[in-house]
Amino acid sequence: MVCAMDDGIMNAYVHYLLLRPEYQHIGIGKELMDNYFPDTVSRVGGITLKNIEDRTIRLHEKAFDPKELETPDSLRIVGWHKERSDKEDHLYNPESIALLRKATWTGDYNLFKQFSDVINREDRHITLRSTLEFKFPEDGGISIDEVEPAESIVKRFKSGAMSYGSISQEAHECLAIAMNRL
Repeated sequence: MVCAMDDGIMNAYVHYLLLRPEYQHIGIGKELMDNYFPDTVSRVGGITLKNIEDRTIRLHEKAFDPKELETPDSLRIVGWHKERSDKEDHLYNPESIALLRKATWTGDYNLFKQFSDVINREDRHITLRSTLEFKFPEDGGISIDEVEPAESIVKRFKSGAMSYGSISQEAHECLAIAMNRL
């Protein structure tokens, strides 16, 4: 969330939400409270700078090999999301992930279409879209001749509302190229 905020929004967030004395912070130790959230209450206590440092170093060492011990480059499974039999269905499951991985590794568009079909299946009530029932007009709806052409719609596209501080330089440049081509 923080990476998408510009300085003004971040300052407002910090000063008007985090530093207000009527809010209580839960799970933050006294040292952190005194140094970074003065005049704010935390009756429970919690993590310290040392806890944050230890966790950061541990995660960094899992991601990289600082001692050059040549650990395997394969990704470790560190998430909490696991497929369990007879439990709730998940959109991203071993079948869908395997299709996506194989499609990207091989560049096989047909496999990607299979992945898309698995993800977009509407017989499982996982997504909001899959719980909706659409009533389409029997006559097929409006004629394609009544639809505004793409050439006139794209003239109204705007990207200026995305401030440079809220998106990466690469995204900013990509949007600029796309908008210039339109």
